[in-house]
Amino acid sequence: MSSQRTGAPGEAFPEALLEVFARLRQRPSAHRIREQRRFARRAAHRRSYRFDDGGAPEDLAAPPPVLNVRVTDQREAEELTELLRRRSWPHPFAVLHDCEERAAERRTGSAADAGTGARANASGRGGAAERQAGDEATTAEVYRLVGELAATIQRDRGTEGGPARAADGAAVPEPGKDGPRRWAAGVRAWASGRRPPHPPRLPRWDSLEALAEIDVQDVLQRLNPEHARKHGGERGELAPEPRTHLYVTEKLREHRARRRRSGRRSGADRPPPAFLRKAKDEAYRFIAFCSRKLNFSWLDHRILTPVGFLLSTVPLLGFPLLAIFAGWLDNALTLAILGLLAAAYGLGALFYLPWRRYLWLLRQPYQPAPDTPSSSMPRRVRDIGIATINAVSDARSRTEPLSREQPPIVHLLAVNALLDDLNASYGTSLVRHRLRYAWLPQRGRTRLPVLVVDEGRVGRVARHVVALIEDIRREHRFPDPLLVVRIGPRSAAREPQAEPPPEHTLEDWLHTRFEVGRLGPSREVRFEAPAPRKWDANGRGELELAEADTVLTTRALAVRWLAGMAAAAALLLTAASGVVALAHAVDPCVQGAAVLPPQGIVTEDGQCVGYTDGSFVFDERLRSVQRRIAEQNADAEDAGGPVVTVVYFGALSVPPGSGDSVTSGVYGELIGLAHGQDEYNRIYPDQGYAAIRILIANTGASWRQAVRTAGLVAGEMRRDPTLLAAVGFGSSLGETRAAIGELTRAGLPMVSTAATFDNLSELQPHRHSEFFFPIAPSNTRIARQAATWAYHGAAGGGRALEPARSAVALADDSPGELYGIDLATTFARQFTDQGGHMAPFEPVHHNSNGLNPEPGVLTYGGPEQPDILTRAAQICADPPDLIYYAGRSDEFGPFYDYLLFHGDCAGGVTILAADDISKYVTDNIAHLTDNIGRNPVFYTPLAATGAWGVTGGRGAPAFYRQLNRLEDELGLRSGREGPSRAHEVMAYDALLVVTDALRRAQNAQRIDTEERRPVPADLRLPISETSGLGGVSGLIDFGPPAEGHWYDERVVQLVLAGPVGPGNIAQQTIAVCGRVTTSDRPDREGCL
Repeated sequence: MSSQRTGAPGEAFPEALLEVFARLRQRPSAHRIREQRRFARRAAHRRSYRFDDGGAPEDLAAPPPVLNVRVTDQREAEELTELLRRRSWPHPFAVLHDCEERAAERRTGSAADAGTGARANASGRGGAAERQAGDEATTAEVYRLVGELAATIQRDRGTEGGPARAADGAAVPEPGKDGPRRWAAGVRAWASGRRPPHPPRLPRWDSLEALAEIDVQDVLQRLNPEHARKHGGERGELAPEPRTHLYVTEKLREHRARRRRSGRRSGADRPPPAFLRKAKDEAYRFIAFCSRKLNFSWLDHRILTPVGFLLSTVPLLGFPLLAIFAGWLDNALTLAILGLLAAAYGLGALFYLPWRRYLWLLRQPYQPAPDTPSSSMPRRVRDIGIATINAVSDARSRTEPLSREQPPIVHLLAVNALLDDLNASYGTSLVRHRLRYAWLPQRGRTRLPVLVVDEGRVGRVARHVVALIEDIRREHRFPDPLLVVRIGPRSAAREPQAEPPPEHTLEDWLHTRFEVGRLGPSREVRFEAPAPRKWDANGRGELELAEADTVLTTRALAVRWLAGMAAAAALLLTAASGVVALAHAVDPCVQGAAVLPPQGIVTEDGQCVGYTDGSFVFDERLRSVQRRIAEQNADAEDAGGPVVTVVYFGALSVPPGSGDSVTSGVYGELIGLAHGQDEYNRIYPDQGYAAIRILIANTGASWRQAVRTAGLVAGEMRRDPTLLAAVGFGSSLGETRAAIGELTRAGLPMVSTAATFDNLSELQPHRHSEFFFPIAPSNTRIARQAATWAYHGAAGGGRALEPARSAVALADDSPGELYGIDLATTFARQFTDQGGHMAPFEPVHHNSNGLNPEPGVLTYGGPEQPDILTRAAQICADPPDLIYYAGRSDEFGPFYDYLLFHGDCAGGVTILAADDISKYVTDNIAHLTDNIGRNPVFYTPLAATGAWGVTGGRGAPAFYRQLNRLEDELGLRSGREGPSRAHEVMAYDALLVVTDALRRAQNAQRIDTEERRPVPADLRLPISETSGLGGVSGLIDFGPPAEGHWYDERVVQLVLAGPVGPGNIAQQTIAVCGRVTTSDRPDREGCL
């Protein structure tokens, strides 16, 4: 190829030279490299491509051309070399003849090798150097020179020079000068926080140099001569077999150890003791044997199968003890062989780990091929390494120069390893190089390394190495980043070359075209030095060091990283708090530091519905009791024993505009469940029974999302086999019936706490759900007994309900309501049948729920119906003897207050209410006590503290004292609005039904004396078999499934709300019907 001539004689020569030198050393940007690759891909598919910044494909020169500078004499060559050295600081800079001289000094037993050779001609096809007669070199010389060149690249970074300036403007001391100036430079670097970039790492060359330094004869001697002749042939080569791999691995480990020790101490290493070498030899023989023979298939064929067959025939002899011993021996033999294999391969791995540094050999075009290549990648790497050792040793054994036309492959391998290392640090390497060799040390490597070839001083070995570099570039066009600067004397006109023979004309043309396609039409940028010399001062001006040529020190980098991490953490914290605040604003079901609702919680109509283990708070009033349940759930799970999950269904959301009395019922039920769970888990899990875990399911305000919640619980039931029962369902609503149907389809047994509507579980006409078990008395039993007390009167505890002859019933008829109309109609019918007179109010037929009330029943809340205060005004216009209230608790307060101050009711009227007002009574007992003289309120709660005293004379049981302590711990008894005591009792009894059924089921499945009783898969049958269970609310039993499991002898009470009596009892029981215990008589006076 021809050379490109640049620069003209004159004073501008140094500036032009330095400008070209700087441009050639500039490392291409990542953006330019990506665009070049994108262009190459599109060009391969014959598609056009336009560069983003207006560049062109030829803007990227890889590899860089040779900078050929012609000078007048040797002094100018030396001065130019020094100028380029200063300009190259702080990046790698090597002068080839200096490296050659140092390599020659390391050689022993021969004359100086760094004499002057014939000057290489200006490049035609050869570029930086053409091979001439006498340019050949031996393998030892090539490896010494490449090793010295690699050491120089890692050590020398150019010269700052006296007038050079650092990034902060301070003068930089010359390299090699110790003392105060070097110390001052270190102080300035510490103060400025910048330093030169790290020298490049050369892992490929370092690993190849370790292979080249291995003495083949030493390894053969360790293998022993007979083994060497058997496996290595007559040439003394290493055979690619396991023992050879192990000894070579030992040599590689020793080489690395010497490299590490060389920086800490000097002196020759003492050889290891003879016994240690002997032990290593025996270990290597064992590992080599394991590698060849000791695999599982060989052991199975030779040992396991024959021995196993013999041992399997031992039981046929009829000796039981001998058969047991044979089985034990078989197992022990198998374990011993597996342990032997694990030890052998584990020990072998320690010796084969150093070969991981040689994986790059698999991708090398110049790799000595092993005699028998292996299909296994780790084995193939070791075989290539052994072949490389043999090739280097064979080439070293030849003292005469080798062929100059076809250099040995180990020469090309050495030079290419060095170029590949430089490309990984400075070139256009792919991402995999940066990931493998760490991107952090590459900071600041913006300039390419420089190799200066002074033709007046280089010898034959240096010319041979330069020719190898160009041969590799010409053959493979590897984009190495090494910039070669060729400095030589100004030459006269070239002598005409002889015309090639005609038969070689076409071959030369084809070869030239191939080279041009690979490396371009020219490999040189040529400069001619001016004469006479006028550029001395230009090379000695002050050199400004750009900040891009330095990098941050470790201290400054750590400070910036820490500052950046702190800023990022603050930004993330701010963003996280903003995201959390946004999540809270968007979704009301997000609580705490979360950005999403917890599992099992969904948002429906602005309400949070679903199930939780107590950690998600549905209402602030319920926070303390939910936290208690969550803690008890965690204790049950942490105990490590079996756990059974029970889910509670209730309306834990408060409708907008409603008071806290709406949640008084579910509040009481949660407290009853918490008390029952704590009582059970403290006693029974230690006896082998499963612990109880409670989930809390919110059905939304007024049970509007009951079906949605039931679907979520059914899904959890499919995922969690421990979910065996449900409790709650304290409202008689249409949505409650729909939820019962959903859980019936899922097969989950339900124990109802306070629901009383007779047909609540009637999913089809005359067919009740067999999975629904109510423990409260039915509407029919409550209403008929209340009508009997209203007509005949009742007395007890110094208080009495006077007999009434006229009455009116008030019932809630809101959409979905099943409780009030049925209760009021049954009361009116029973009161009339006993001779009473219902007020002459016309009933509203075909109401919103399809129920037909009796005459004297006033409804409110339905479509086109008056509200409750309008009905109160109608009643107070001509009040009867008694008002039967069958509405809801949240509407009783306005109704009662109206009666106190309006119409004839202000003069006094008796009120008899159903069980639902227990919530209101709990929160307003003082208000009811103040007005007990004019408007006494009697009601029929499902449970009351005085029930035990009326029927059995036993006083308040310990249950109520325990509840009082629990409420004190939760801080609930100091406020006016507390939980409903009746609902506490009913929830406790509902959980009692489940735990009693669980214990009976676990006992039924227990065999012998097992410590842990098996956990049943279903509790429907054990719950249905509940009979004679003494609950706090009375005797618990279940009727036939065809009648909805209602128990006809369930306790019904008549209670006066207030005044506060002895023992802080906030209600007085007037009469009780039903069985509190098994010994009670159900046929008491005044009871149906």
